[in-house]
Amino acid sequence: MNLRSRWSLGALFLSLASTTEIAAQVVPADQAGAIIGAALASARPFAPPGETEAEVPATLGVAAAEVSKALAAAQMKQGRLADVRVCTGGKLPSSCRLVGPAVFLQVSRVAGTATGAEVDVRILGETASTRQPIHGQEVTVALVRDGTGWRVTKVTPLWTS
Repeated sequence: MNLRSRWSLGALFLSLASTTEIAAQVVPADQAGAIIGAALASARPFAPPGETEAEVPATLGVAAAEVSKALAAAQMKQGRLADVRVCTGGKLPSSCRLVGPAVFLQVSRVAGTATGAEVDVRILGETASTRQPIHGQEVTVALVRDGTGWRVTKVTPLWTS
């Protein structure tokens, strides 16, 4: 292995270590509602107009009181994806539709520190297409601590269908 190969391999390991460290950071428990609320509100414009519900799965470990704060801040009702997405004949895009809300947002990841955070939000919206009645996309919302609140600095689309 030559020097250039060793350097490249070392850079790869450093890159992986940094990614793992960031993913392991935890959002302060008393700030989770404010962070998630700001993220949901900033992700909402990426979807069509209409009634909106959102879910912060229990697997993320966010306290129920913080979830309530987040939904109130984003002016959304609480829902569950399992209740609003109905699929007939399998999980093909053409066989699924939303029942109830026109838009459904689901938080899939929350990570950060006392001064910065990232939230991944999956966005599902109804379409007029019979081929694909639900349009989906996911965005990462980056936030920074701004005085006593949180300010969105960037919304990055991850994928779209």
